[in-house]
Amino acid sequence: MPAEVKDLKPNIVAVMASKYMLSPEKFVTMVKKTCGLAQATEEEFHLFLITANKYDLDPLVRQLYAFPRPGGGLQFIMGYDGWITIANRHPAFRGLSHKPEWDVQGREMVSDTATVKKQFQDGTVGTIEYTAYMKEWKRGTDNWNKQPMHMLQLRATCQCIRLAFNLAGIMDEDEAERYFDQIRERQQANENAGSTPLDSAGDIPGEPHIEIKPDPAPAPEPEPEPKDEFIDLDQQQMLEALVTSKGWRANEIAKVIEEYAGCPIDQIKVSQFETVGEKIDKAGEAKKKAKKK
Repeated sequence: MPAEVKDLKPNIVAVMASKYMLSPEKFVTMVKKTCGLAQATEEEFHLFLITANKYDLDPLVRQLYAFPRPGGGLQFIMGYDGWITIANRHPAFRGLSHKPEWDVQGREMVSDTATVKKQFQDGTVGTIEYTAYMKEWKRGTDNWNKQPMHMLQLRATCQCIRLAFNLAGIMDEDEAERYFDQIRERQQANENAGSTPLDSAGDIPGEPHIEIKPDPAPAPEPEPEPKDEFIDLDQQQMLEALVTSKGWRANEIAKVIEEYAGCPIDQIKVSQFETVGEKIDKAGEAKKKAKKK
């Protein structure tokens, strides 16, 4: 296995560099400076190139770039132009539309539904929809405060294209920032979970010294079981990719996952992740065997 990985590395660099008529050395230098990869490990850098090559994205104009995750590692981020580029050149793409919903006064947008029209493998033409809700996606940034409707439409567009064409392992810019905020909040909550020590009464000036004998040490309390949190976006994307790899259509992803998990994808617990994946995998294999018969 190590030999195979070693043989792959110069090939992907040469393939990507040849597209720009650059030497491999010059191409590596430009990509690292342009795409936030200056501190990337060799493995992270080549994984980035493999992802860019897979989706035919141009890293030199930042259609794909990397950003450090809180706590370590890199997250690959695709700019809005990259999502639209992938959709427009996909042979199954037949169009994109939007349907906004407004509050009862008609003043503020409540949600935006993006619809991708595509042709499926059996020749039929259908639609994939994603509804982005303002209360779920809006963040307190300048872009959201100044252009909330535009930003919500972008989120609906990117998420709908992801579902329609099974784009796993990458996020759009605002989605990544939102994800990083959640990680930072979780880390901050963990840091603040400890107790704050109070000043000792014996440290107060002028008070007489009183010897206090400590009570017998209580028996240690059992350690609490670790909190079973919901799976993160990366794990959600892995399940979505697994479903489509087993032959289901993109518009069946949510239904299939809920069938084998017993709940929507965003309510699956970390402890359920592997079990749900195994169920989908077995069901997919059975589906393929039945189809062959």
